[in-house]
Amino acid sequence: MLLVSTLALPVSERGPGPVLALVPRTAGDRWHRSVLIGGIVPAMQPDDAGRSNAPPIARFDGHLDAALDAGGPLGRRVGVFLAAQSDSTDRLERNDPAILRTSVRSLSADAAIAAGSQDRVRVSASVDRMDVPYAGRARFNTRDVRERDTFGTVQATWNRWSRSGTVWSISSGFQSGVLAPALDAASRLGPGTVERLRDGPVPALFAGSPGTRRRWSARMDVEPAVSRL
Repeated sequence: MLLVSTLALPVSERGPGPVLALVPRTAGDRWHRSVLIGGIVPAMQPDDAGRSNAPPIARFDGHLDAALDAGGPLGRRVGVFLAAQSDSTDRLERNDPAILRTSVRSLSADAAIAAGSQDRVRVSASVDRMDVPYAGRARFNTRDVRERDTFGTVQATWNRWSRSGTVWSISSGFQSGVLAPALDAASRLGPGTVERLRDGPVPALFAGSPGTRRRWSARMDVEPAVSRL
């Protein structure tokens, strides 16, 4: 579930503007599961015959996605929810006959543990793997330059409801991203020719670079009980 907050933000939120919060789905009291499959075939795309002077900016050559999720209780105190998704898309850009393939694989898990009548622990983790055409491939002699990125997150939260009504919440998380465009192999083939109107601003072709990004975060919130007058 995606929560969007725009007004009356707590003082713990940084900066102005809307705040997006992704809340994992809870396991529920009974086991449930669902499967979703969708796709797009080339026959569903418009026919551009006779309009070669103005080709579309991009169009699908094929698309397939599949999603699976399941969740339920494991005993009286533990509930788990698992979700997996796979997307694969082939597209064509303008009048270039080369097919560009993008694929995304995602796996997430969430566990809620009732540590007592007043305590609850929740642990969430996710892994995403992307295989996409490199955004700056136009600057190389070959445009078949791939980028394979991996992202992972782990977060744990402890909530406690005191007898007086005060709510305590302590959470910590770790995020990691590995960006891996295949620039070394493409560089050996020499530079390419860039068409500004077709390929976009030249500085933007150098924006993506290999690297690893990591981030730790920790947070504590207290919601005191409000006494009635």
